[in-house]
Amino acid sequence: MSGDLKANEEAFESQRRLLKGKIDSLTSQLRHMESQAALRRQYAEINQQLLKKMEPLKGTGYISTVQLIQQRGALLEQQTELGALGAQDLVTRQQLEEVRSELAQLPLNVSIKRNAIRSKLAEVEQTLVQNEARRAYVIRAPRDGFISAVMIEEGQAVQRGQPVITEMPGNSEMQAQLFVSSRRVGFIRLGSSVLLRLQAFPYQDFGQARGKVCEISHSALSPDDVRRLTGRQFDEPQYLIKVSLNSGSIGQMDYNKLLLPGMVVEASIMLRERRLIEWLFEPIKDLKWTLQ
Repeated sequence: MSGDLKANEEAFESQRRLLKGKIDSLTSQLRHMESQAALRRQYAEINQQLLKKMEPLKGTGYISTVQLIQQRGALLEQQTELGALGAQDLVTRQQLEEVRSELAQLPLNVSIKRNAIRSKLAEVEQTLVQNEARRAYVIRAPRDGFISAVMIEEGQAVQRGQPVITEMPGNSEMQAQLFVSSRRVGFIRLGSSVLLRLQAFPYQDFGQARGKVCEISHSALSPDDVRRLTGRQFDEPQYLIKVSLNSGSIGQMDYNKLLLPGMVVEASIMLRERRLIEWLFEPIKDLKWTLQ
């Protein structure tokens, strides 16, 4: 649109120069015709005076009839040419007035067109602003935190109510959910230490995350319930164990990585602590009880 404004101004200047040129040309033609008409009038007056002097001599033998006719023809020719110049002068003056009127109207016409272009430009800019407003919205988080998952791609259309990201508070406590069969849940206690190995971060490089059991479900979940929650198939009921993690990250120094919701883990739950000497003498105790 800004290019249209510039083109409009350039067209205005070009048209103005063209009309000025026409005015100059028509004015020059008028001056030339006025000069020619003045000469024709002089010739006509001379021929008119000469004819008046020749007519009384017609019967005296000094002027023949042919000469008199020729003089009348010359006068008529001058009068005819003078009339033609007058008609041409009238047409030229009309053309000059039309061009002058067009030149006088030119700024108004250009102004109207300029305003129309500016109005259209304002409409386009308003449309762009509205489209930009519809394209992106700024949603401010009510608290400090971080984005744990982005569920859309750049340029993807979003439907009303569709989740786009998940956000976690910066000071939120990370928890792991474990599913343990009834055959193994009996010795698990609240506060039991847990070592977690994340599939996303090989424990050989990043080590294991640490935590403690903070909740044990009172009833087992059916295999179908567990499958709906995890997408994995189990052959027997499972108890839900929740583990409170000591840290929301794993690794050391440059390899420190944030833990994100949905990561798959494997866990080792410490059921009890025993001294090394107890492990050493365990076979002897077993032997003693056997001998007895």
